[in-house]
Amino acid sequence: FGGAARREMDEAEAAEVLAALDSLEQAMLTQSDPLTGFADLLSRTPELPEHLKK
Repeated sequence: FGGAARREMDEAEAAEVLAALDSLEQAMLTQSDPLTGFADLLSRTPELPEHLKK
């Protein structure tokens, strides 16, 4: 994409993405728990997007 971004991320979202990427790297290199980097997804109940709540 030549340095173009789809949208800007805030600092918290960027930290979550980096944690997920670190977890993926560790999973590929070792026998670590791959779910470690996805704690933000596992710690909450998923919500439907607004257009599906109708």
